[in-house]
Amino acid sequence: MARLLPADTRTGVGPAVVPVADIRAAESAPPLPIPEPPTGGEDDPALIIFTAGTTGLAKAAVLAHRSVIANLQNLLVVSKRLPHQLSGDRPPEVILQSGPLFHIGGVQSLLLALLGGNTMVFLEGRFESGQVLDLIEGERVSVWGAVPTMAIRVLTDPTLPGRDLSAVRSISLGGSPVTPELSDRLRAAFPAVRRGVSTIYGMTKAGGTVAAASGALMAEHPQTAGRPLPVVEMRIGKSVSA
Repeated sequence: MARLLPADTRTGVGPAVVPVADIRAAESAPPLPIPEPPTGGEDDPALIIFTAGTTGLAKAAVLAHRSVIANLQNLLVVSKRLPHQLSGDRPPEVILQSGPLFHIGGVQSLLLALLGGNTMVFLEGRFESGQVLDLIEGERVSVWGAVPTMAIRVLTDPTLPGRDLSAVRSISLGGSPVTPELSDRLRAAFPAVRRGVSTIYGMTKAGGTVAAASGALMAEHPQTAGRPLPVVEMRIGKSVSA
């Protein structure tokens, strides 16, 4: 994979991997040399994520360490989950990840779960509304992120009535516009959500989430894409007609 990286990318050497079958032999072998700590800066590449709209082939977006860290910091700030804001008795979240991990949304969900000590639950195979409901019930999912189409499929699943969805307290939607009707239907189906339906807007090339809305903001402006997150600089261009 190193040959695919930009020519000036710094690389490091990680620890050796020992097969399970060789553990006994490894115990009697001399200790492995301690690798040199990696060197680099905040502007060095951290992730390469392929992105495309509907008009062309996927293109590699190179995200710097600074970009990844800033995105995570932003999300922790707006959700009030910085270390000093958390109480010691707050249980870890159980997060149902509906989207793929090669998407920027999946990457940031995984990293947020690692930072918060949360549990992540994944679907097996393709998206299927019945499986989503089974996992929400069986794993006591507290946070679910999805695109609106997924949420609509869950709401129209014939097994929805009678399901125990009481553990879900937060639903985050993104990827397409969120209508007021959809938000109302989710609040009705998930009794503990109430004001916990939120919407996010982001893009891979910007490092992740750019704007978010929830609670009172969504109630006052049902079709909003949200306010820009901290340290986000946003410029809205004027459209030019042909």
